[in-house]
This record gives sequence, structure tokens and C-alpha cells, in this order.
Amino acid sequence: MEQQERRNSRLLPTPWHNAVAGGVAGAVSRISTAPLDVAKIRCQLDGGKASPRYGSLLKTFRSVYAEEGLIGLWRGNPAAMALWIAYTAVQFGLYPLVRDALSASRASAYARPRQTDKFLAGAAAACVATTCTYPLDVMRTAFAGQGVPRRHPTLRAFAANTLHVAGVRGFYAGLSAALVQVAPQMGIAFMAYEAVKDHPPQALAAAPGLATWWPGVAGFSAGLLSKTVVYPLDTLKKRVQARVVLSCAGDQAVAQAGNLRSAAATVWQEGAAVALYRGLVPALWKASLSAAVTFGTYEWVKQRLSDLPVG
Repeated sequence: MEQQERRNSRLLPTPWHNAVAGGVAGAVSRISTAPLDVAKIRCQLDGGKASPRYGSLLKTFRSVYAEEGLIGLWRGNPAAMALWIAYTAVQFGLYPLVRDALSASRASAYARPRQTDKFLAGAAAACVATTCTYPLDVMRTAFAGQGVPRRHPTLRAFAANTLHVAGVRGFYAGLSAALVQVAPQMGIAFMAYEAVKDHPPQALAAAPGLATWWPGVAGFSAGLLSKTVVYPLDTLKKRVQARVVLSCAGDQAVAQAGNLRSAAATVWQEGAAVALYRGLVPALWKASLSAAVTFGTYEWVKQRLSDLPVG
């Protein structure tokens, strides 16, 4: 016991385990699901009830590949990689701290976190992470959604053009919509993930390697549920972002940047039932697979880090 305590004293602090594991998980998740993200964004920004280029998931993949080649399926990946590494590092670093703080604030310092604690902690961590990394999300949307001809050839060109046309606020177009979306989505995701992870079916209790692959199953379920609930808000966020990053309307687009009501009105004219759910299939596949990879990788890396001595 004494030897184990001396060993534990040399380990990295747990909050850093969570942040580092989250960052690695975000990188792995982004690389593996980038094509689905590109397909989702193209469908969300295309609008209308019919499209000659983007419709079904297979049709969108074919269009992107025919027009831009294989690299088009990873369009905007540098900005997206930076986004997901930073976002998941902040989110997973904060989540257990906020969850445990909410639990400890009750009468018993040893009370287990309630479902509401998990929901609120997930929502709070996601809001902080979103605000910190939002300019990268705008860049990701710009590059993944612009198609051909390309309006912004490089990240530097995009940044210079956005600063010239919209100023700093151009990098935060749609932030309010993003926060309204991400708070319930990640609150539900973390709550559902822990509920499924902590209660595997009795029939699987003796399955080999359960502790390794079950977090991925829990993550898939959590991603599917949370994305389905908030998907219309995700579409509105992308539309608001697109007013700055994709529009060629000059000052008029700048005046409408970040206007959630205007974006909602446009979607309504297109047919809300269709427009709000365009790209839902790739979005659900992306969200589910991304959550499975993210949570599964996060748990695996955190376990490896917990056994890694310093010095």
C-alpha cells in the first residue's frame, strides 16, 4: 500500500489526464469522420427541397469527389483538427471538475453525481469550450462548405477577408445559436454516455474486453440521441455562419451576420421541415461515430496516462 501511494504521487494530475486524453480523442475522431462532416455541412448550406449536387449521402460524396477530388472530403481539416483538439481538451478537462463540484455542493460531500449534475456539467463545459474555440469552427465551416470555385484559397486569405468585411465579430457569427445548440446537445450526450457506460447489459458482463469497447458503444448511443434532439439548431448555426464566410453580398451580409431570426426566416421560406433536417443522415452517422471514437479513445488514453509515472 505504501509503495502504491508513493507511485501515485508521481502521476500526472487527473485534470490533465482528462484534458490530454480529450485532445487526443478529438484528433482521432476528426480524422476518421471528416468526410461525413463535409457532407453534412454541404447539405445544410445547400437549402431547398431538391439539389442537383447534394442530396443523399452517396450523391454528396460523389459530387465532392468529382469536383474536388479525394482531398475535398477532408476540406477544412487543418482548422477542424485544431478546433477538435482544443475543444475536446477543454471540454473533457472541465466536465469532471464541474460535475464533481455540483455533486459536492449538496449536503453530503460523498454524494454520487445525479443525472442533473451530469447534464449541467456537460452543458457548461461545452459552452466554455465552444466560446474558446469558435473562430476555428467558423473557419472549418468556410472551408468545408465553400465547394468550387473556392472563395477562400487559404486560411490566411479567409482571415484577412473576414477581418476586412466583418471585423472581429465575423469570427463569432452564429455564436449565440451555437451555444443554444451545444448546451443541450452535450448535456444530453454526457448524461446518456455515463448512463449507458455504467450499466452494460448483464448478458455482456462476461464478454472479453468489455471495459475497452463498451465506452465506444455508449458514446455511439449518446451521440445518436443528442444529435437527433438538437439538429435543427445546428442547421441554423451553420446558416448564420455562412452569411459571413460564404456570402458575396458585401455589407448587407455583414449587417445580417449573427442574425438568428433572419436565418430562421430563410429556412422557413425553403420549407422548414425539409431545410432544418437537410443533411440529417450524414450528421447522425458523423455524430454517432464521432462520439463513439471520441469517448472510446478518451477512456483508453486516460487509462494509459493514469499508469504513466512522471520523471
